[in-house]
Amino acid sequence: MTFAEYPLIRQTFVTAFYDAIQESLDHPDHFIYLFHCADGYYLIDWSKLNAASNDKLQHTFRNGEKTL
Repeated sequence: MTFAEYPLIRQTFVTAFYDAIQESLDHPDHFIYLFHCADGYYLIDWSKLNAASNDKLQHTFRNGEKTL
């Protein structure tokens, strides 16, 4: 997947969590962020710029591993 296709939106935490891990393996040189949005969905992105101010950062991944 290219960065032009980001951000990714998922409806459940489990799906978002495992998709974020896979994205971090696909792009090992970048951090992948998983946000819980105020509207109830989950956002996977390589940049924090697409997250709204009321979205909460859940996890950060790099090369398949949780960081921070």
